[in-house]
Amino acid sequence: MCMIWLTLILVWGDKYTGEIFELGAGAYGLGMGEAIVAIVSDATAMYWNPARMRTVGREVWLMHSSDYGMKYNGVAFVNSNATHSIGVAVYWLNIPDMVFTDTMNQIIGRADLNDYMLYMAYAVKVKDYDVGVTLKSIYRDYYVDRAYGIGMDLGVAGCYGRIQWGIVLRNVSGTYMFWDSGVRDFVPPTIDVGIGYIGTNVKFGMNGTINLEHKVSEIQMLNLDTHVGVEYVYRNLLAGRIGRTRKGITVGVGIIKPPFRVDYAFCGIDIGQIHRVSFNWTLK
Repeated sequence: MCMIWLTLILVWGDKYTGEIFELGAGAYGLGMGEAIVAIVSDATAMYWNPARMRTVGREVWLMHSSDYGMKYNGVAFVNSNATHSIGVAVYWLNIPDMVFTDTMNQIIGRADLNDYMLYMAYAVKVKDYDVGVTLKSIYRDYYVDRAYGIGMDLGVAGCYGRIQWGIVLRNVSGTYMFWDSGVRDFVPPTIDVGIGYIGTNVKFGMNGTINLEHKVSEIQMLNLDTHVGVEYVYRNLLAGRIGRTRKGITVGVGIIKPPFRVDYAFCGIDIGQIHRVSFNWTLK
């Protein structure tokens, strides 16, 4: 799978450059089928919907994931008060021991391929709504070439009783990747619309993602991805989750022991498996 990932990025360019921004964040989100744009309430809100950072408080978050043989890790911190929230997160993706060959199929080297992403987010309460923005930067080190890019996400969230809703515009106006070789890739914007329900022991979430692509002077809607997830919490101690994404069916479990929470999620498809673990620590 690692070779497939590299080939897609280096050969197909624009179409798959944005995949790095679609890996998700946290075992909780994966276990819920990534359907948490409206209901996320931990430090991964910087990724899913920055407006929802307003529900987090002060939290430290860690993640380790094996995605089809690739190593995907993250660390984040959020600090909130009654009206404002700030957060910072770092993600890094490692594709180990890739073999590079020349046109004669002779090996010219081996190297790990690495992506490094920095997220900085801010959220504020505006009347009855929460509004947030995430600035994100990425650096790609692919041995034969290197690239950097900067993007921005905007989010808004609100509620009607136990019903939650959220909207996120990702890669506002598009995100460009600039390679040392002179190639410039474009990551098109997407719109996530989510709705959810937060009960005493049950949470439900559903997202619709509209992918947009610029073609000269027009915008084409490519498809609508849907995500659905549900969680049941037993005695405020053990959580079970199941969801569906375009990747496939996801399942997850969580152990809740305030101020800590540990989550695990799994997703298996034809080309490989995702095993993801994350840790949340709520600070006073």
